[in-house]
Amino acid sequence: MTGRILKSIAGDYWVETKDEPIVCRPRGLFRHEGKKPTVGDIVEVKDETIIDILPRKNLLLRPNVANVDKALLVFSLNDPKPDFLILDALIVNVLYEGIEPVLVFNKSDLVSPEDIEKINLLYSCFPRYFISTLDKESLKGFIEELSPGVYVLAGPSGAGKSSMINALSGKELFIVGALSVKIKRGKHTTRHNELIYLGKDVYLADTPGFQTLELTPMEITELRQYYPEFLEVDPCRYDNCLHDKEPVCGVKKALSQGLLEESRYKNYLSLLDKLRSRKEY
Repeated sequence: MTGRILKSIAGDYWVETKDEPIVCRPRGLFRHEGKKPTVGDIVEVKDETIIDILPRKNLLLRPNVANVDKALLVFSLNDPKPDFLILDALIVNVLYEGIEPVLVFNKSDLVSPEDIEKINLLYSCFPRYFISTLDKESLKGFIEELSPGVYVLAGPSGAGKSSMINALSGKELFIVGALSVKIKRGKHTTRHNELIYLGKDVYLADTPGFQTLELTPMEITELRQYYPEFLEVDPCRYDNCLHDKEPVCGVKKALSQGLLEESRYKNYLSLLDKLRSRKEY
């Protein structure tokens, strides 16, 4: 029978099947073949043994989850304020992995409607939610709007990822640390990896990812395709245009006409420079 791995502890794997969860062990040949099952894998099971791992559409290392559909990118709107360069880097990374980014802005009750409208304009290409992890009603509405799939969370420390996992799961899976007064960083507590079933075929990895400005290794010319708004403007003169210093650039033209957000474009150039530096090194 076929099922999805929901949890792994010390070599035991909890596999969800159409009948009931089964605790399994992988077959011994996997070690010699360099295979290792992970949470999120779709596997073939026989006599409480995992006999095959079906092809993965993606595999994340942090958190270690396979076959992820969507990433909830969680950012605080206040204390700490959002770093949109980090957000853009995370968006690029998850799109590169074939994962749909869903932007979740926490502490929305601490900012003005004007601030929220600015973010709506800035990230109009992506699904956006404005919540407060302290408001159960806003979280309830958020959960009800999630479409079926496997979700992971990522974002900077202090944004409320652990609080959100606790709230969405209805369990105290994480001890949420108070923010440090000096460095304003949230405390992170690690544990075994698990997919939590939230209902309506929605699964959530219970281990939050980490913030990063490190881009997934890619060709310089690939970066532009992860800015969806760039694809909606007039074409450039050159097919390999990087939208930087090239003449007759549709992106720069749209920018001068106010059709694109300047801060998003500046972040694109910053990430482009990072890729260039890596290639030169």
